[in-house]
Parts: sequence; structure tokens; C-alpha cells
Amino acid sequence: MQLEAAPALKTEDEWQQFRSTVTAYLATIHADYPLLLGRAADPNKEVDNEALELESSDWRDLSAQLYNLLGMLCVEGRAAAKVDLVERDEGVSLWRLLLSEYEPNVKSRVDGLFQLIMTYSLDGSDLESSLDRYDLLCLRYQRTKGKPLEDEIKRCLLYTSDAADDLLCVDLGGR
Repeated sequence: MQLEAAPALKTEDEWQQFRSTVTAYLATIHADYPLLLGRAADPNKEVDNEALELESSDWRDLSAQLYNLLGMLCVEGRAAAKVDLVERDEGVSLWRLLLSEYEPNVKSRVDGLFQLIMTYSLDGSDLESSLDRYDLLCLRYQRTKGKPLEDEIKRCLLYTSDAADDLLCVDLGGR
């Protein structure tokens, strides 16, 4: 997966592609990023770095890292203007601004399903059933969204789950 500077994000498809790519990339970096991005989508949660640090000492650093990443990627149009509106290192606040700009109704059903996919945990004791449930969740997302979740993103999300080691160690019957 390669991250590139975002285009001006003029269409919903451009935003959705940008959001999906950034979200999947962040999930591969640290397991807490899906929680932080979900927090940004909840208007009832505080997302400034002081509030984040009360939850976890790592979250302030993750927010700063997110700010730097988004600052490098959001170089044109409305997205670039949002970078200038927040304090330096307030990445979760910046993500919230981007969500409010491109998805005024952040708490939609599609977002809820995507959050479930992002935080899905494999059950190492019954891996096959767990993978089947994950596929069904992705299909629900596809039906609701009207377009599929890319296979590359699905794989990235699965590999970041707690049971990824179990998944990689499964005997695939000689395959």
C-alpha cells in the first residue's frame, strides 16, 4: 500500500478512497488508530491532545503522528485549508475537521459498519467461523455503501487483528 498526496478531494469517491487508504494504513501502524479515528467521528467525545492523554499516554503521540501524516497528504483544496485550522500535532482534531467537511453526517450506518470492520477481532479458537463472520460484515458494508471494500484493505485490517499470528500459522493443507 502506498500513500500519496491527496488530490483536491473534490468528489465523494476521491474522499472515500483517501479515507479508506489512510484508515487502513494507520491500522497497520498501531492498533489504537481505529479507536482514535472512531473517537474523532463521535461528536460527543473530546479529541484534543489533553483529553487523549487522559485516556492513554500513547494517544498524544499518535495524534501528533496523524497530524504530520495528514499535513503531508492534504496539500490541496479544502483539505489543505483544514490543516491550518488546528494546532500543530492535533491530528485527531484535524481528522474530525476532515470528517465534518467531507461527511457532514459522520455517524451514518456506513461509518458504523466500517468502524466494526476496523475493530474486528479474529477468534483464534474458531478461525474459520471468525473469517466467515468477517466476510459477512464486509458484504453488509458493500451492500450499504454500494461499492466493495478493496481486498487489499480487508487483508491489512485482518493482519492487524490480535489473532493475526494464529491466522498466519494455520496449516492450509499444503497450499
